[in-house]
Order: sequence, then structure tokens, then C-alpha cells
Amino acid sequence: MERLVELRARCQRQTNSIVTPMGDEMFYRYQQSLIDEAATTVGALLQRSSLTNRPTSPAVPSSRESKN
Repeated sequence: MERLVELRARCQRQTNSIVTPMGDEMFYRYQQSLIDEAATTVGALLQRSSLTNRPTSPAVPSSRESKN
């Protein structure tokens, strides 16, 4: 996630640079939108992953498992 933030900052610098050829800033803006989308997706997946990896109480054996 940190690398996406760094990459987006680099695209932002390129977009705002006075030496960026006219028209090329649209390419960098497009890259920024892709990075934003990827960061949103990764953030959601990490959040979902942290919710599913929470420790739970030990499972109680069902009545079928306790019968031999």
C-alpha cells in the first residue's frame, strides 16, 4: 500500500511539472486514477482480511462428532 502512495505522489509531481509536455499530463492523471482504484481495492481487501482473521472462540463439538 505504501508503494502505491509513493507511486501516486510521483505521478502527481509529473502532472504538476512545467517540463511535462502538453498532453502528457493526461497520461499521468490516468495513471493516478488507476493507482487510486488499486489503493481502494487493496484497502478493502486488507480490511476484509483483518476482519476474517480475528481469533474466535474454540468450536464446540457437535453432537454428531461426540458420538463414536
